[in-house]
Amino acid sequence: MPFDPAVTFDKAEAARVQKLSIGRQRQAPSTLGVLEEAAARHTYRIFNVGPWPQHINTGSYGYFTVPSCPKDKEYVQCPRTIKGIESELIIKDESRYDRLDTDGWKFALEVVGDGRGRDPQQSYRHYGLFASKNEIPTADEIFQAKTMLHARCSEIVREARDLYAMDRKQFSVVVKRERHFVAAEVLNLNDEPWMVEQTPSVRKKCAFCGTMNEDFAVKCAKCSEIIDPVRYKALKDQQDEILEPKRGPGRPRKVEEPS
Repeated sequence: MPFDPAVTFDKAEAARVQKLSIGRQRQAPSTLGVLEEAAARHTYRIFNVGPWPQHINTGSYGYFTVPSCPKDKEYVQCPRTIKGIESELIIKDESRYDRLDTDGWKFALEVVGDGRGRDPQQSYRHYGLFASKNEIPTADEIFQAKTMLHARCSEIVREARDLYAMDRKQFSVVVKRERHFVAAEVLNLNDEPWMVEQTPSVRKKCAFCGTMNEDFAVKCAKCSEIIDPVRYKALKDQQDEILEPKRGPGRPRKVEEPS
């Protein structure tokens, strides 16, 4: 029998519609009142002291989007909170769901990358995230989070230093402004050799000869034409004021005779 795409599509579409119909009719178990009370009794939160936003996929629980921490704040909170007990519906059979209940605190730790089966080196806590049982994190929690963040930023900066010293070609490929430069800013570093070379200074182009000049230049370094008239006039006025001889009381200003 020859292949008929129309027939194949019709069968696939019919199967899809049937599965959707079964899914809509599948019943979810009711939640016990005591579990609802326990879930509402505690609320856990995710905070960030780091400069990088995080978008964390937790599978059937969905995504946790944690914003970056502004420079003028100690921390920032993830908009989504975690209840004392988190419930997840899983398919039991064609007609029923089962409910899987998870300890909220353990789930909060898993969100930031800790827990059973997780690689500690891949934890988001190295980048400033942490879970807290408090509505406002304690000073100790913030200190611990920043300590881990600074340690990871030091590793990132060390990577940039080593590549800059040993392999400039690889350095240009690996070192990224959004990762390595941001890590350096966290550590209050801004004048490292690898940073200075990779940070282009602001330059302006001479309209007369096309030469690129430093931002502070008033005259072009090549053709000596004025490229910043406003600053040039201000500097000339300042110079004339300094060089002009002081006049005593009642002494008229000296007027030069025309030649």
